[in-house]
Amino acid sequence: MYTIGLNISHNCSACAIKENEVVCAIAGERISRIKYFFEYGDSKKAIYYLISRLGISPESIDSIGINYGDYVPDIANKDELGYFIDYKLENHLIKARFFNHHLSHASSAYYSSGFDECLIMVSDARGSSEKNGEPLSQKIRAFDDSAKTETISFYIADKKRLELVKKYFYPLSLGELYSLITAYLGFNRHSDNFLMDFNEGKTMGLAPYGKSFFSGESLIFLSRDGFGFNEEYIDCSGKYLRLKDAFYMKFGKERKPGEKIKYGHKLAAFVVQNDLEKVCHYLIELQLYSHNMKNIAFSGGTFLNCVMNGNLKNVLQCEGFYVFPAADDSGLAVGNAYLSYLSSSRSTAFGMNSPSILST
Repeated sequence: MYTIGLNISHNCSACAIKENEVVCAIAGERISRIKYFFEYGDSKKAIYYLISRLGISPESIDSIGINYGDYVPDIANKDELGYFIDYKLENHLIKARFFNHHLSHASSAYYSSGFDECLIMVSDARGSSEKNGEPLSQKIRAFDDSAKTETISFYIADKKRLELVKKYFYPLSLGELYSLITAYLGFNRHSDNFLMDFNEGKTMGLAPYGKSFFSGESLIFLSRDGFGFNEEYIDCSGKYLRLKDAFYMKFGKERKPGEKIKYGHKLAAFVVQNDLEKVCHYLIELQLYSHNMKNIAFSGGTFLNCVMNGNLKNVLQCEGFYVFPAADDSGLAVGNAYLSYLSSSRSTAFGMNSPSILST
C-alpha cells in the first residue's frame, strides 16, 4: 500500500511513499507549466500523475497527509490523532489527515536527512495558526483575530520522537521581513500570490553590492531568548509588517520595477541579508547549546537563501548540516506523506510511535 502527501497551497505538490521510502514526487508546476503553481485547494492532477507513474489504482492508496494553513476546514472530523476528512478519489474514499505546517516542514527535513538525531529549524513567512495550542476551525478563523501564527520553529528529532522545543509567532517573521524588503526593492515577493513570481533571490543577489555603504544599520535587535524588530524602521502593529517613514528617510524611496537601483536599495538589501544571517545564527546557537545536539537540519522557504546556508555551515559548530532541497512549500508533500504513514499505520518505523510525532 502507498501513502500520499499533498501540499494544496502555492507550490502545490504530491509525494508517494511505500513503507518508509519515497518512491515518487512531483511539483504541480511540472504538470501545469506555471511557476509556483497554486491549485486552489486541490492536487488531483499531481495525484493522478503519481498513480500513472507508479502504475497503481486509487485502491492502492492507504492514507493521505495534508498540512493546514490558517484553519482546519469545518468538514473535518477529529479523533485521538487529530483532524481528518474522507478524501474521494474516483469511487475510493481515503482518510486524509491534517498536520501542522511547520511540523510537516520538520518531518521533510528529518526523514530525508539520514540523521539518527538532530535539531531542526523551520523558518518561513507564516505557517499554521493556532489558539491555545489548538488549530483553528474555519468558522473561528473567520471571526477571531486573536490567534497566533507560527513563523519559526525548532524541533528535536530522534528515533523516538519529533518534538517541538521552541516556537516564534508573528510578527517575529524573518521570512516576511525579507519579503517586505524585496517588495521595497521593486521585486515581486512570495506573498504576492496572484503574481506567482517569487523574487526574494534577487534581494539575496543584490545584497553584496551594499556592503561598502554599510555603517551598522540594523532592522533587528537580538534579545535574551530571541529577537525583535527595530521599531524605528518597522511597524509591527498590523496584520502585515510595514516600513515606517524613518526607513525611507534612511534608505530612500521605494523602487519601482524597471527603475535604476540606487545605493540606498543596495544598502537595504545588504542590511536585511546581514540581519537574516545574524538572527538565524544566534537562534540556532541558543538551541544547540540548550539541547547539546551534534546535527542540524533545515526546512522552510527562508532556507532557499543559499548564501546564508553556506555561511551558517561555515560558522556553526556541528558535525552534520543538512538543508532539505525542496525547502519551500513544495517539500511539504514529503513531510506530510511521512507523517500520514506513521500515524495511520501506527508504525514503529524509525523506532517512533504515531502519537509522539504529532506532539506540538
